[in-house]
Amino acid sequence: MANLVGKKFHEIGNWRIDGQIIYEIAFAFEFVVAFLITSTYTDYFSNHLLHTLMFAGLALVLLKIFLFDDLDLKWLAIDAIVLILLLITWRTSKEFSLFSMGIFVLGARNVDFKRIIKIYFYVGMLLLAFVVISAMGGLIRNLVYRRDMT
Repeated sequence: MANLVGKKFHEIGNWRIDGQIIYEIAFAFEFVVAFLITSTYTDYFSNHLLHTLMFAGLALVLLKIFLFDDLDLKWLAIDAIVLILLLITWRTSKEFSLFSMGIFVLGARNVDFKRIIKIYFYVGMLLLAFVVISAMGGLIRNLVYRRDMT
């Protein structure tokens, strides 16, 4: 059933949409939001807003898992059980990163890991340069922490 529904979404305009592309978009989006959370751009965007935006990336990965991955009933059940366990873990520990990482691990099935590494490298370099330039230009606070060695 998942494969039947997924086929309808495979082409949007002239773009061929598959699980790899969806995962890459979700990964890049999630990485950008997570990176901004660790910068002083949180002066402009609240942590709550950024954490809410993270759900969009997670929704894309879940879309990839349940519509684009060719799962049989056994794997569908296993993924559902793992998702329930991730949800319970998140709600009891109050640690959201376990939940989001777990979803990305589940969604990594049939994804070329080398492409994910390239996305991580290039997007990370662009974001780092953007934050450094923003801090040096005075757009965001440039925090410097020193430790006395006396």
